[in-house]
Amino acid sequence: MLTAQQQDMADQHYRFAIWLAAKWSKIQDTVPREELEGIALIELCNAAAAYDPSRGSSFTHFAKHHINQILARTIKETRRHNRIEDQAVRKEEMTIKRKNAEYNVENKALGSELQDALDQLSPEHREILEECYIDKLSYKEIAFKHGLTVNQVKFILRCAKQQVRQKIA
Repeated sequence: MLTAQQQDMADQHYRFAIWLAAKWSKIQDTVPREELEGIALIELCNAAAAYDPSRGSSFTHFAKHHINQILARTIKETRRHNRIEDQAVRKEEMTIKRKNAEYNVENKALGSELQDALDQLSPEHREILEECYIDKLSYKEIAFKHGLTVNQVKFILRCAKQQVRQKIA
């Protein structure tokens, strides 16, 4: 909590703190200007609380030093944080790319085995399997289309899936 005299000093140097923040804002684009202004005003109050006139320096000089120091540190820490974050994102992207590449290799091998297994099914079984899993038709729609019962469609699908599993494994 500031005394009345300290609060007056801070109030008199309000524009000065905003000017320093604007100056820092022009030379960097890491931290938004509004955030720098807020930090500068907080540090102005801290400087007002810590200022000792018996040490021989003016309050403006004392406050300028404190505000510049904290703004520089904030920008430096933000840049460091952003670099670390960027490195983590790049590392995650590389991991995802590597996993996708591994998946694609495995998927191609599995895809050719699956294609061979599907080619060995009877045309009716393959058609029913494709209608169910690719065309997303219901059992009832497939049964109606082929003149079968729903139970027959379920049985054919179960047999077709079992044949495919045996050929892939």
